[in-house]
Amino acid sequence: MPKDTFYNLDNEKRSRVLNAALEEFGSRSFHQVTVSKIVEKADISKGSFYQYFESKKDLYRFLIKMSQEKKLVFMKGVLKEMEDEDVFYQLRRLYRAGFRFAEKNPRLLAIGQNLMKEDEELRRELLDQSVSSGEDFIEEMLEQGVEDGEIDPEANLSVAASMIAQYNLNLADLFLRTPIEEGAEEFLNKIDDMIYLLKEGLGTD
Repeated sequence: MPKDTFYNLDNEKRSRVLNAALEEFGSRSFHQVTVSKIVEKADISKGSFYQYFESKKDLYRFLIKMSQEKKLVFMKGVLKEMEDEDVFYQLRRLYRAGFRFAEKNPRLLAIGQNLMKEDEELRRELLDQSVSSGEDFIEEMLEQGVEDGEIDPEANLSVAASMIAQYNLNLADLFLRTPIEEGAEEFLNKIDDMIYLLKEGLGTD
């Protein structure tokens, strides 16, 4: 994660660094990206870069975390608009909202697409934290579903949230490896299949 010196930068300089990093990691694989190119585009010295970040991977991890946090804020906003709907409807709409987020944030989408092409060890290392926060978000939704009488109170919500989060990674792999216009129908069909299984397994009806 960034050092305090990065957060102490003025907005204009901090934006230059982030924009350069987004451009590089969005157009190249992790191993093809170089600190030299980032500092050149950001118009800073290499010494300054290492005052802000421990390494290239540290910066990459920060971009992914930033992307996940921005998406989580977006999703919570979407969820707030559906407070009166049942949890299964909410889950379905949240997945569809993911398309809107991707369309509104093409640079973050590009980084996600490149990340899913990296080797499995690097992907797991960089995604562990986002999977954990995703599980927490899902478990909160399921807990509300129990309170509303929509989900079986005997269900193990922690296990259910973990399973959904892991399935989300598979969906993300499909989504990020396939152009939106080509993979949308298959992606939405898989979402509907999963929601059906969740409702049958967790629902009270």
